[in-house]
Amino acid sequence: MSDQVKKGMFNVGFFLPILDLVVLFSVAIGTGWYYYHSRGMEQIDASATRVEEAQESYAGEIAENKQYIIDALQSQKETLEQKDALIAQSSLIDTQIKLEIDKIQRGRARDQELTDRFVALRRDIEKADDQRRTKQGEILERREEIRQLDEQLAVLEGEVGDSLSTRNGIQDDIAELRRERERDPISIFPPGAGLAILGEFGDGDQIYGVSLSGILKQFGQVNVGLTGNVGLANATESSVKEGGIFVNVPVAFRRASIDFETGLASLTDARGSDKTSGFLAATFRYAPIRRERFFLLGGLKMRDTDPSLRLGLGFGRR
Repeated sequence: MSDQVKKGMFNVGFFLPILDLVVLFSVAIGTGWYYYHSRGMEQIDASATRVEEAQESYAGEIAENKQYIIDALQSQKETLEQKDALIAQSSLIDTQIKLEIDKIQRGRARDQELTDRFVALRRDIEKADDQRRTKQGEILERREEIRQLDEQLAVLEGEVGDSLSTRNGIQDDIAELRRERERDPISIFPPGAGLAILGEFGDGDQIYGVSLSGILKQFGQVNVGLTGNVGLANATESSVKEGGIFVNVPVAFRRASIDFETGLASLTDARGSDKTSGFLAATFRYAPIRRERFFLLGGLKMRDTDPSLRLGLGFGRR
């Protein structure tokens, strides 16, 4: 260790302040001990007495404060209960307020809806009013048209009356024609011309021929016309040609009638010789089917001086 260190460790000036502090501390402790045992105990006893007096003085206040605290706690409890009741009431009021708010909002929505509907209805009313005014103009025009049509209708009614009279006349004519058609039905054979296939049976010979006839004139129900016959004689091998007129007299309409015929007949024999003579005939015509002009024929014929029986079939003609 160096000399300077050794000299510093044993330096008296260094230890003097420490020694002063130790002395001061010892004096302070001694003074305090003396004061405590001389006057301090008295002050402590006085302080204790004052504390007891203070405790006795504050005991009533403490009791009062305890009761106050108890009352305060009870009041706090009641206050808390009132608070809870107020909170519940407030919650109920909040719920009611929300319900009222919802009701108000629904009412506002309903009011808005009704307002929109009212506005739309007003527009519809205005549109309908415009249409009504337009229709009124059209109605006036239609009334004028109706007036003109009424005038035309009056004219047409007069024409219709004439047309009805004409139609009634036509209907009467049609009814008359229908009645006539029912009385005189249509046949497949013509009413104005006829064809007959005949056989004449006499003492001397038999003649088979074809007859054509046509109506020239009607006198009421009596028909007058021309007739022509051609035929062949069986025994003499001669031909017959006849021409004349006939008169048809009805017996039963579309059922029976009689033909009266007269005219000239020419007979040509096998050698080519002609013989001309007159003839008379009466033939009964019977229609087995009323609708058709199909007849069964039967009658007598006189040619020159030779009588014969006449039988055959007729088609057509009244």
